[in-house]
Order: sequence, then C-alpha cells, then structure tokens
Amino acid sequence: MTGIFSLVYVVLGSTPAAVLEKLGLALPIREAIVGRRGPLGALLRLRPTRRPALPN
Repeated sequence: MTGIFSLVYVVLGSTPAAVLEKLGLALPIREAIVGRRGPLGALLRLRPTRRPALPN
C-alpha cells in the first residue's frame, strides 16, 4: 500500500507531502514516503528512486 501511495503525487501533479497530507495517511506512511524513514521507508529505498516520466 505504501508503495502505491509513494507515486500518487505524480498522477496528481503535486508534491508527495501535499498529497499525503490531504489523504490523511498515518504518520509512519507519510514519513516513509516523504523522508524514507522507518521500516516502510527502508522498503521504499529498495525500489528505484527515479520519478516516472509523465506522458506528453
């Protein structure tokens, strides 16, 4: 679930922090996505860090 939310900001054309605040996700999930902190952040660090390209 955290992995899915880690890229939702791209679809919405915003920043991770802004989108996650509006979604009201739990603090450990927000910290993992925004700062790659905690156990969930460690898992996210395993995936590529490149931001996906948006279609034209």
